[in-house]
Amino acid sequence: MHGKISLITAFILLFSLFNYSYTQSVEPYVNIKVKGNLSVSYHIAPDGENKVDIKENADLVRYKLKNNTIIVKHKKLGAKKEHKATVEIHGKPLKEITVKHSANLIIEDEMPSDTVEVKIVTGGELRANLKTNFVAMKVRTDGFGYLTGNINSLDVKSSLKGNLRANDANIENALVNINTWGFAAFNKTTKITGKVRSKGELKVYGGTDSSGIKKSKSGIISVIYETM
Repeated sequence: MHGKISLITAFILLFSLFNYSYTQSVEPYVNIKVKGNLSVSYHIAPDGENKVDIKENADLVRYKLKNNTIIVKHKKLGAKKEHKATVEIHGKPLKEITVKHSANLIIEDEMPSDTVEVKIVTGGELRANLKTNFVAMKVRTDGFGYLTGNINSLDVKSSLKGNLRANDANIENALVNINTWGFAAFNKTTKITGKVRSKGELKVYGGTDSSGIKKSKSGIISVIYETM
């Protein structure tokens, strides 16, 4: 009996060690890269403090700073869902954002900036609330992007099952380049120009001016005049 209790105690201790949390202040940075089976929430720090707070499975998370970029990744890029790690990051508004290998990044706080470059690939997912003058975005290979906030100008390239949903973002001008199996949707956008090629799809809601869009024979443009 005593041996069984000791074994159970050891198991509980081992389990707790593998699920401990971890918080550390880090040097300033302006870019972020997130890779692997991670759920990352990014918060704009009003006091300018930069810190990483790993909430779950800290032993599975690795991060480093390089060239003004914080790189956060899961140690096992092919990890199963039950091995997802949860991370909170606090810092300044970002200039470059990369999300890949099934990572999930959420920016709920309104992020003010002049320009932002975004890349979402290989199953990565970004949900971001932006207040910016210009956004350059690439979304492909099962990447998913969901934008809210206020954007003056958006330049997006979508392909290979890349999916952009900007229905809830107020956008003045959007330039789209949608290729093979790419998808993009807009609602609160004043004007859209660009091209839809080879089975790419553009969906437009409301009274958006989409007269500047060109498409190939297999490109799809859906205009839905009822707002969402």
